[in-house]
Amino acid sequence: MRRCLAFLAIILFTPFFVSARNVNITGRIADASSLQPLQGASVYFTDRSAWCISGGDGSFTLAAAPSAQEKVLVVSYMGYVPRSER
Repeated sequence: MRRCLAFLAIILFTPFFVSARNVNITGRIADASSLQPLQGASVYFTDRSAWCISGGDGSFTLAAAPSAQEKVLVVSYMGYVPRSER
């Protein structure tokens, strides 16, 4: 019974330990000329390991592993050319 409870405890608490290692990448997506926020823009890494959609004010928060510094971030929105940043 103790083994079962220990295993269950490991499974239940693993997401907290994994998420504790993540870093948050935050920003705001806006039109370059009018500076109007772009709601619903897709923000993701080229390998699709993490992604999110910008909110009503164009802001986004992307939870990523610390190794994300090595990845390329892409922002795309219908009617705009996608933009990539390292």
